[in-house]
Amino acid sequence: MKQAAACGIPFLTAWMGLVEAAALGSGEQILITGALGSVGHAATQVAQWRGAKVIGAGRAGQSSDAFPFVHTDQPGWVDQVREISGGGVDVVLDTVGGPLFGDCLRCLRRGGRQVVMASTGDRRVSLDLPDFFHELLRLVGIDTFKLEGEVIARLMNSLKTGFEEGKLTPADVQEQSLEKASETYSAVSKGTAGKRQVFVFD
Repeated sequence: MKQAAACGIPFLTAWMGLVEAAALGSGEQILITGALGSVGHAATQVAQWRGAKVIGAGRAGQSSDAFPFVHTDQPGWVDQVREISGGGVDVVLDTVGGPLFGDCLRCLRRGGRQVVMASTGDRRVSLDLPDFFHELLRLVGIDTFKLEGEVIARLMNSLKTGFEEGKLTPADVQEQSLEKASETYSAVSKGTAGKRQVFVFD
């Protein structure tokens, strides 16, 4: 139950972005920014479960043995993605937004789709419109906070098989008491909490 409490938003967001918005298919290639974060962790599993090939992206010092990984704070990372993917990915799931927006678009092949759900730093971005429409690109925004109960239940039922078959694994959680609520929320807001935090009521 503690793991279940922590998997709702990350896996709902991943499923909504990859399946509902991008219609990610087997054999397609996807770039996931913030791949080692909570949503990125869920998204890599959902993408691999659906037979897609994942390229992860994150900060210097981060890496993964499960898929190719590029560092978005290092020069030339877009060229790396295009080289690894053989000319560009089919889908970008951008869990960071802001300064990565334009570079993520450049990682797409012709006809690619970019899904955006966050805006770190500057909320305003720009793009070259002729490049965008000449390359037949598609841009989709999602917001899981707009979901209602019936839709949430449907999406969670879609994920159920993946958990039952072991294709999807919740992140590790750390139990916290309500007495530590203030410091826990502070750590989460600063990004220093580490594991997913779950309050346990006696």
